[in-house]
Amino acid sequence: MKKYVLMLGLIASFNAMAEIVTGDKCGDDCSWTFDTDTGKLTVSGTGDMYDYLWDYPWVDYQQNIKTVDIQEGITKIGYSALSSLSNMESVNLPLSLSVIGTDAMSYAQSLTSIIIPDSVQRIDKGAFYTFPIGDERYTPPTLQSVVIGTSVESIGDFAFTNQTSLESVFIPDNLQYISDSAFARNQGSVTLYCASENLCSISGVGDIKIYTKENGVYKIDNNYYSTPENMLADKTCNQIDGTCQTEAETYKNAKAELMAGSNLCITKKGCLKLMDMAQSGNYCTTLANCSKYAKENNIELGDAILQKDGSYMLVDANGKITGYKGKRIYTIDEANLVAKPTGNTIRIKYR
Repeated sequence: MKKYVLMLGLIASFNAMAEIVTGDKCGDDCSWTFDTDTGKLTVSGTGDMYDYLWDYPWVDYQQNIKTVDIQEGITKIGYSALSSLSNMESVNLPLSLSVIGTDAMSYAQSLTSIIIPDSVQRIDKGAFYTFPIGDERYTPPTLQSVVIGTSVESIGDFAFTNQTSLESVFIPDNLQYISDSAFARNQGSVTLYCASENLCSISGVGDIKIYTKENGVYKIDNNYYSTPENMLADKTCNQIDGTCQTEAETYKNAKAELMAGSNLCITKKGCLKLMDMAQSGNYCTTLANCSKYAKENNIELGDAILQKDGSYMLVDANGKITGYKGKRIYTIDEANLVAKPTGNTIRIKYR
């Protein structure tokens, strides 16, 4: 009995030590919590995070933050908002994110890899900047690989400067601008994987590898890769027996499931349609621009969307827009089951 009571006492003491800290707002509609037990900082809500000048509200826990979870709904990481989190080992970025602000994650010495979501359109000045070698304030950076999302259009000045461990970066084919200083002072260690040599001929780059895309599969010379991540890791696949295409489709489906429910698309079916539109160049060239097009035109890709007048707009596999009116329709399949065309309008029959 004494051992049992002692064990209960130890558990109670341990639980008392663990604490979920709830802080003030970090954006007009953003809030944050910090788990002192796991070292996890969570930012939730909607809209942009505030800009900070080294005075973010979690400063008291700065050295204890190991992981950061920016949840769906956040659209911008503000100025220096996650700067100087030198023990941050991983960060989760949502598909609602469109801008990684100036100095947003600078001096994050413990990150080893990062994947920029397909929703991000801009990586601002010094976003992942770190101190030069020899600065005693920080240990050397550990970032090795970066996959830039397919909708990123610009990478600002000094965005990845002094990342001396950086080995490989995937650059999407729609990128319009990279600052000449974006990868400066990396000791020529970084290899850029680009669709165009002209775009990637900048300072601090050790090598440029040019890829092409064939039916969703990446190709460099005579080697095929199913994903950007595999290309950076030099994990080839066989295009002849269909291995590569199968892997690429699996990757695409997994991305669609991950995207579902985000600001880009609602269901897996809609996300796949969105990705196909971006790939084919119909209406738009990037996932973010496709999403913008759909929203501006009240179109939900793969699903019905309610308009202000109570009607619904659908887009089919051929890109044809169809209107529905009446009670709520959730999917194209359901709408097709109950809709009956009458003249130029479509009325809904409910069972």
